[in-house]
Amino acid sequence: MLTTQQIYAQLYQLSEHSQAGVLHYIQFLVSQQKTHHLSRASPQPKKRKFGSVPGKYQLAADFDAPLEDFQEYLP
Repeated sequence: MLTTQQIYAQLYQLSEHSQAGVLHYIQFLVSQQKTHHLSRASPQPKKRKFGSVPGKYQLAADFDAPLEDFQEYLP
């Protein structure tokens, strides 16, 4: 509680405008803490299963054929 007492002592020395700024900063920190806590508590997304959308994507018949652009590099 010593830290809380130190905060209060310093806070009372500030102008009202500065105290309002401190209040906004404290509210920001609390919201960040809640957001961080919620993000850690959320379950991991489900792992994707291979082949779960059959027929949605089609490979071209010549997918693995050599490309003309690379003919000069082939043996």
